[in-house]
Amino acid sequence: MLGSPPGPPERSHEKIAMPSSEHDWTIRAINIHGVFFERWCQKAIADSGTWSVRSTNYAVEFPPPNGPWRGRESALDIRAELRRGDRLLTLLVECKNHNPEFVNWVLFPKYPLPKETTFAVSQVENFPREAPAQGWTVGASLKTVGLTIPVADEARETRGSYAAHQRGDRTKTSNAAIAEAAHQVALAAQAIAQEERGFGSTLGSADPAPRMPWRKQVFLPMVVTSARIFTCDFDPADVDPSTGEIPYAKATLNEWPYLVYEYALPRHLQLAPTDVVYALTRGSMELFARMHILVVHSGKFAEVLGDIAGAADHFLQ
Repeated sequence: MLGSPPGPPERSHEKIAMPSSEHDWTIRAINIHGVFFERWCQKAIADSGTWSVRSTNYAVEFPPPNGPWRGRESALDIRAELRRGDRLLTLLVECKNHNPEFVNWVLFPKYPLPKETTFAVSQVENFPREAPAQGWTVGASLKTVGLTIPVADEARETRGSYAAHQRGDRTKTSNAAIAEAAHQVALAAQAIAQEERGFGSTLGSADPAPRMPWRKQVFLPMVVTSARIFTCDFDPADVDPSTGEIPYAKATLNEWPYLVYEYALPRHLQLAPTDVVYALTRGSMELFARMHILVVHSGKFAEVLGDIAGAADHFLQ
């Protein structure tokens, strides 16, 4: 089971030399673009012995087309799956090689810290019709799974060394890569879950109905990155209200091999609950406005694949 991470991943001390030829510069450009990294992630899944790669560069669109109106389109890097009898755990992976200028991802834990860490996942279930009727009906829902790893809801990309840059560049940060990765995997997660609901309804209503392909499918979005992953831990009471700044010694950077990023979904990616009254009275509307994404350092990717496989029944219960 994914518990408290054991510590930062081991760092490789091997550095790639600066390019010295046209060939080297071409390979360097492709390295930065991330094609090699994406293929490595595919191989890690295929070599896991538990997961199978179902598709790569899978085209997605959400919301689905409505007459002349089209949704946002993208492509998911890797779609993998693990089967437990009639239950299916689907892993939706966005591969993100770090920006050469910003090699660290710094995430900020939720405030106030939740009493318990929960990971919300979407699921689609097939419910067999009572005999003599054939086929099945389809339902979709969100459920929470208990985890013991940090949950963050803000993120920034930072340089590996600010002191080595010119004075004008010493406070430069970004969140482009993190925001892009989160948006792409969230769009894919919403699109594929809705697509599976549509496929299930079509098959379950067929006459004669084919064999049910699965009873339950759970979707787990993930971003795998070569950037180092940190949390910035601090007490908001230490922030000077007149400047909005905190003393250097009052904020701590802690490195993690993986954590949960609570991504605030843009409106075009949000779904309304089936029972709005129930969601409002139970205080669960926030679940539909956010998506939990597992962010994993590539150095721990193979280990995390094994941990999730070992905890598959926990996600599929």
